[in-house]
Amino acid sequence: MGQHLPSGQTLLFVAYDGTDFFGSAWQPNVPTVQGELYHALKKVGLVNLPSDFRLVSRTDKGVHAISNVASCSFSRPPPLSAINMVLSRNSRIWVWGHSQLDEEVTVVTKEYAYYFPITLIPQQLLESTPVEVFVKELSERMSGFLGTHDFSAFIRKDKIDRDPVHTIYSIEARLDLPWIVMRFVGDGFGWEQIRRMVGFVFDSRWFSTKVSDLLDAPHVKPLSIKPAPPEFLVLEKMNFSPQISINHFKSSFKGRERYVQKYGHMLLRQRLMKDFLFS
Repeated sequence: MGQHLPSGQTLLFVAYDGTDFFGSAWQPNVPTVQGELYHALKKVGLVNLPSDFRLVSRTDKGVHAISNVASCSFSRPPPLSAINMVLSRNSRIWVWGHSQLDEEVTVVTKEYAYYFPITLIPQQLLESTPVEVFVKELSERMSGFLGTHDFSAFIRKDKIDRDPVHTIYSIEARLDLPWIVMRFVGDGFGWEQIRRMVGFVFDSRWFSTKVSDLLDAPHVKPLSIKPAPPEFLVLEKMNFSPQISINHFKSSFKGRERYVQKYGHMLLRQRLMKDFLFS
């Protein structure tokens, strides 16, 4: 069920702080990742309309990315330094690499990480249980999501009738103080799906409900599961078949130092974006 990207396309690898964006996809009159990237690409003469490129993975309002991908048809190689010089005015988006597709490729998996603050764990879930034991039990509970399922119960209804069937290949939960880090690898995820899955396993109201009882039985509307906060979710990687080579550009564009100095949100506290930019 992977997304196919045709030969001749140029892929731009994009990192962004999603805090102040209303999601990644283009929307009129509100700031989005695609909208801001469009203005930069237009300024350097690569596109004319927002529809001239698309982001391969849509992220929700407030969600971050270290490696989202924009698929474009350019008549010349993208001048990454010029693009980033325009983007550095806000220091929230960076184009850090590009790849020219000589053949069709498929996005086979997407990898997300959710950094759940230990301080937000409901006390009734911990009780007298050591947090290390809680994380182990959490991993076992989340293993119920593995495999190919209809995730209608965990996906926010969209205006477009999208396929709710996805395959999750792995879920890893580990303790990394002050967080419980959960990594999800799948062929794709629906609107708010990961945030609703995380919200489900941390909500004491659902703690006696088996995951298997909620899968593969389509619902008229999603269950009343409160999504986990978006600011702790990061799109970290996409994997392609066949594998592609990336021309990297991470270390010498204007704006990265200003970003590191200015922002103190979760991404910097975890050193995710900071380590990424300076590696």
